[in-house]
Amino acid sequence: MIPAKSLLAAAALLLTGACGGDETMPAIEIAEAETFIETRLPPGARAIRSAGEQGIDTLVLMRFDAPENEALVFAERLLGAPPRTGVDPQIGSMGSGVDWWIETPPAGALGGSATQNATNRTFRILIAPGAGDDDTARVWLVAFSS
Repeated sequence: MIPAKSLLAAAALLLTGACGGDETMPAIEIAEAETFIETRLPPGARAIRSAGEQGIDTLVLMRFDAPENEALVFAERLLGAPPRTGVDPQIGSMGSGVDWWIETPPAGALGGSATQNATNRTFRILIAPGAGDDDTARVWLVAFSS
């Protein structure tokens, strides 16, 4: 029979998240993220944040600000088509544990998603025009092996 103290200790570990329930996703190098998505970020990208994890599959999250025209060209390169106004690429839950991630698209955001079978990659992009000063847009990117 298992002692009651052992059962209580095990329950406490589960309830406090000691088994991985409250972990944050580790940051990754920008070059590593660019290698995975097989393209460079826009030349004007700044305030770049990245996180990712790798196991059987790979997941890369990025957020950056860039001139709006550069952000749109970047998105079209990955999606194969321009992002569209009002399209929610369903990225909110993918950044769980990342404090700089977005949960819901802001008004006027553009989005899109695409799977590239040849590279086994799926991309989901959300762009918020005017999120910074002047013509700056904020970009959230999810890339994963599918």
